[in-house]
Amino acid sequence: MPKGKPNAKYVRFTEEMNGVDYLERAYAAIQRFPRDPRAWKWIVISLHGALYSFAVCAIKGTDWTRVTKPGTRRLIAFDEAIRRCQSSEWTTQYVRSRPVQLSDDQKDAIRWLKSIRNQLEHYTPLAWNIEEHSLVTSAIAALDVVRALALDTGNVRLDTTQRHTVEACVRKGTRFLQATQLYRDYVAAMQRRQRKTP
Repeated sequence: MPKGKPNAKYVRFTEEMNGVDYLERAYAAIQRFPRDPRAWKWIVISLHGALYSFAVCAIKGTDWTRVTKPGTRRLIAFDEAIRRCQSSEWTTQYVRSRPVQLSDDQKDAIRWLKSIRNQLEHYTPLAWNIEEHSLVTSAIAALDVVRALALDTGNVRLDTTQRHTVEACVRKGTRFLQATQLYRDYVAAMQRRQRKTP
């Protein structure tokens, strides 16, 4: 250690902490978007990060090699992690373990959010308009999947504070989004469409 250098200090990260942090960031951005539509960028990126982190947690168990490509330390892709979370072959590790059951709407929402996230992270110069009603409904679906991955698989090791944080962020984030005019407009449009369908 060079003379005069202070004792080393470290910051600790785990995959579980990573997932909780992403979810907290998503919730903070959700609260901001009515005042600042650019907050959607951080909602999408953070929800993708929370989904990925908790999917990895749900399948890794005590063996981190379960979430890496064979013979490497490279993490499996997002789509593969989500796929494995739906399989009892990958999720059944403990007595209370179970795979997540995703609806077609949830799968579509996750695919769409991933495509938006990829464009935002690797931005090709262009002027781009994203329809906000779809962002609201996809974010609500993603929050529900985050909750299922983190709390319902029986594999994610969260302490009591982390569990409460996940529950609160998902519940409050969902309520906030459902209270927006964007969501109310979406619901009204769906109801009109249903009335017109014979």
